[in-house]
Amino acid sequence: MRVLFITDPFQVEPLGLGYLASSIKRHDHQSTLVTTDDLTWKDLVDIDVVGYSITTGKHKRFLELNRKLKGVSKFISVFGGSHPTYFPEMIKEDGVDAIVRGEGEKSFTDFLDITSLRKIDKVEIGFAPLEQNLDSLPFPDREFLYKYPINRINPIKNVMTSRGCRFSCPYCFNSLYRSFYKDQTWVRFRSVKNVIDECKELKNKYHAKFIFFQDDEFLSNPNLMDLLDTYRYKIAIPFHCQIRIELLTYPIAKCLQAAGCTGVTFAIESGSEQIRKDLLNRKMSDGKIMWGVNILHEVGLKFRTENMIGLPGETYKDMIKTLDFNAQCKPTIGWASIFQPYPRLPLANCTDVNDFHESFFTDTMVNKRDRVSIIKLQRLFGLLVSHPGLRWLLLLPNNKIFDKIYQWWKQRRYNVLFR
Repeated sequence: MRVLFITDPFQVEPLGLGYLASSIKRHDHQSTLVTTDDLTWKDLVDIDVVGYSITTGKHKRFLELNRKLKGVSKFISVFGGSHPTYFPEMIKEDGVDAIVRGEGEKSFTDFLDITSLRKIDKVEIGFAPLEQNLDSLPFPDREFLYKYPINRINPIKNVMTSRGCRFSCPYCFNSLYRSFYKDQTWVRFRSVKNVIDECKELKNKYHAKFIFFQDDEFLSNPNLMDLLDTYRYKIAIPFHCQIRIELLTYPIAKCLQAAGCTGVTFAIESGSEQIRKDLLNRKMSDGKIMWGVNILHEVGLKFRTENMIGLPGETYKDMIKTLDFNAQCKPTIGWASIFQPYPRLPLANCTDVNDFHESFFTDTMVNKRDRVSIIKLQRLFGLLVSHPGLRWLLLLPNNKIFDKIYQWWKQRRYNVLFR
């Protein structure tokens, strides 16, 4: 079968699509990638299957795109990703021939193996058993992912050493996703050798100068020290990872630094300890966060903080408290998103809102009273964390200049963080 995957333009490789491409290649299926910006009718010539991996929020736009493509070409449309996983009723949408729920390497490959153009009529491809031996999966198909020169020459390459997260934050897809696999091991890890072999390929063949480990939580790896030690001697290029700050210790931080780690990302989410504990199920005290932050400063690791504003029941005073707490932490960059009540996630049940925006950086559907202030705070958050003396900007009317400040500051600080 000839498969065309359509996705939005990207800087961070969509590793899920890369794993799908390499998995179906093992069964002699062909795949190619095109972004929505570059898609033309010529891309559909001789294509049997068009695949989309979509999140909630993007689903409306991709459903409309699929209907338009169906009007000019004959193909089987298959939707995968988090949205059809959580909302299997999307199979009823016009133009949707099949959906894949859950991890799709095996189930999508099996589907292609037995499919013909004449036999598809609203097929729901259910949950395949979780692959427990992640080493058995081929590496993401980088030739597929690096079709466009801008992605191929990007010196930052992304890698996953694990799948799943052991935490259950009520605003995160993991809290619901893991419930579909109750009797299976949800958090799984690749072997050190397997990870190092992929990093070697990225360094030697694709000229990686920097690795970003995209695991939900990097420090939970039971083979962490072995991985760091091997990476230090066999890869020896800088890397960044995502952590839970309360798991960080001084010895771990020193090992991260010695292995080549230049920075980490971790979530604070709210400057209110009560909101973190009672609403977000993040039972870390202010003191515990600051203890980890002090370790990062002492060792010399850069760091990015992640936060949410516009949470259910949150006041604007609470949001300013989040800004204040981040300023105390003195991160390389402080980052804030606007809470979106994605349906069927536990935290969405705390609101009476049943609508949301595609992006969690643009607007709020929860707190209409403070809407203008929330949007303005999100745009200026990073700058004000680093420069509290500029807080008077929050007194100005919202304007498009704040959008430019947001983009400029983010790029400026990312150039520091990821090197």
